[in-house]
Amino acid sequence: MNKRAIAIGLTVVLCGLTFAACTTARIPQMANELQFKPDDISSLTLSYDEENISFYPSENGNLIIKEYMTENRPEYYAKVSGTGKSIKISEGGKPLVAVGFIRWVEVYLPASYKE
Repeated sequence: MNKRAIAIGLTVVLCGLTFAACTTARIPQMANELQFKPDDISSLTLSYDEENISFYPSENGNLIIKEYMTENRPEYYAKVSGTGKSIKISEGGKPLVAVGFIRWVEVYLPASYKE
């Protein structure tokens, strides 16, 4: 086989994979939920790249972070770090080929949280 035939074959395969990923309608589902008591937090930092973050009032009085995504894999879940009452929540990983991968975040803030 010559190099040209291999290049054409690889191009056809990659185009097929891209087309399949784009046409597969995947609906994001809630994949991860984090809950914190408001007394345990004095500072919250959210760090996501291109994901939409929406804020809502909490119904149970806790700070709740819900991640919705098209692929439910633990390595894609938010990373939590911090010291004391200062918490940082940052995005988890993404698929190597993120075509069609969708993630968004909902934050439910308790009425008592003023920071």
